Amino acid sequence: MTDFVETTVPHSVGAADLPLQGWLGAGLRAAVFMPPRVEGRAPTPLQLLVIALGVFGLDLALQRLSIPGSARFDLQAWVSGLHGVLAFMVLMGWLLASGASGRRHRLGACMAVWLVALLPNWVLYGTLVALLAHGWVPAKVLVTPAGAWAVFGVATLWSLAVSAVLAGRMAGWTWRVAVLAVVLAASAALAAWQFMARPWQADEALDGGLEAPRLHLSQQLFEDQQALLAQQLDAIRPPEGAAGDQAQVYGLVFAPYAAEDVFKRESTLVASVLAQRFDAQGRVVQLLNHTGTAKTHPWANPLNLQRTLHGLAQRMNTQRDVLVVYLTSHGAQNFQLAASHWPLEVEPLTPAVLRAALDAAGIQNRVVAVSACFSGG
Repeated sequence: MTDFVETTVPHSVGAADLPLQGWLGAGLRAAVFMPPRVEGRAPTPLQLLVIALGVFGLDLALQRLSIPGSARFDLQAWVSGLHGVLAFMVLMGWLLASGASGRRHRLGACMAVWLVALLPNWVLYGTLVALLAHGWVPAKVLVTPAGAWAVFGVATLWSLAVSAVLAGRMAGWTWRVAVLAVVLAASAALAAWQFMARPWQADEALDGGLEAPRLHLSQQLFEDQQALLAQQLDAIRPPEGAAGDQAQVYGLVFAPYAAEDVFKRESTLVASVLAQRFDAQGRVVQLLNHTGTAKTHPWANPLNLQRTLHGLAQRMNTQRDVLVVYLTSHGAQNFQLAASHWPLEVEPLTPAVLRAALDAAGIQNRVVAVSACFSGG
């Protein structure tokens, strides 16, 4: 009985007779699970350096394109993302040391082929993210967290499969390949869960020319906030005379997400529309979280919302008048309204809390409008 022997005559180990384009072709074949066909060959140090610089440089360029506007490079974040490369190099050295491949490959050859093999995956995923970031393609699937994670998962599984198949072909199919696959999968999962650091970070200071304003807390600010809500409620007066016998519109605009200016603009516009078009001038309270309005607007939090509803109920006819409650923020699948006002801790608003506050105030005629994703619950 004779053993199967490859018909290809192997080159002497360490032979450096494969040009750079040959290593690129071998990596691209491995990217689609084809044999790389580099038995007995090894790249020169210069070839390996050129491949590494080219692959990492292209990956960095694509990640930079995924951030519109100004961005700054975070070297520490980039270096922390190289743990997968280090893990593969160590594991491949361990696999090759077993001798299962008949010593037909060197570690340098494995690394050169592997880096190029990952390139198509990185290019496709990076290009998709960049196109979505700039709005050049519609994000019908990736608008949901599940869709985004699904695309990321497919890209990650592709990389893991390419790595495992390449390791088996170049180091021999032994139980060590399974260990390599498990370790790389665990490394990818840990990175996605804990260390999603990106080498490029949006630089809002460069885009805006100035550092974003911050909320500075003080005892005086807290006291002013309490007085501010009381003053705005005291300023609300029901109409007198004949108009007082008709149903009136009151408004409560609630914008608890301070991290984005869009909610400040939207809530201010809605408060103006209620006052002008619905004849609610002087009967609209705007609760707003924003660093620039701490001295002019009461904070938007569940407690202030309850206090405002109670105050409005004391000043309106709860059986006849209409209260319009307008909520604007980010939403979630559990129908909570996101709240953010760092360094303050603000609880998200839930439908149960809002309904309980309205019921406690005794306001019968209520119109609730929610401007947020997942607002249909």
